[in-house]
Amino acid sequence: MRLGTFVIAVLIGAAFIGVLVAQGTPDYATEIQPILSGNCAGCHVFTGSYEQVMAKQSGADPLIVPGDAAASVLIWRLEGQKADGTAIGRMPAGGSLTPEEIQLFKDWIAAGALEEAPTAVESRSWGQIKASF
Repeated sequence: MRLGTFVIAVLIGAAFIGVLVAQGTPDYATEIQPILSGNCAGCHVFTGSYEQVMAKQSGADPLIVPGDAAASVLIWRLEGQKADGTAIGRMPAGGSLTPEEIQLFKDWIAAGALEEAPTAVESRSWGQIKASF
């Protein structure tokens, strides 16, 4: 009987952790897209649709590298420097996002830059997501 209780406790704990992980994953439509529309659409001609943002390039570099915020040009521009510390023009022009907003973008990209935040039931690692392509 003790083994059964242990198994149930492990399953409940795993479900709880899954809920916490899912709650920490930013959602594109409700958290990321409004920041882009409010701060970027004035200078950059795009609707802010997920597909358009994900397809965007900055020269030879992708705007967003899912799973790697440090390699994403969007983060470089928001912070005003490349990953190697080289200074570049900071965006948005005429101001900047709050540190919390920039961290939201980093968290979203690190979680795979998904269009929709996973639910606890759907929560998967970035390696699992890449393997499904």
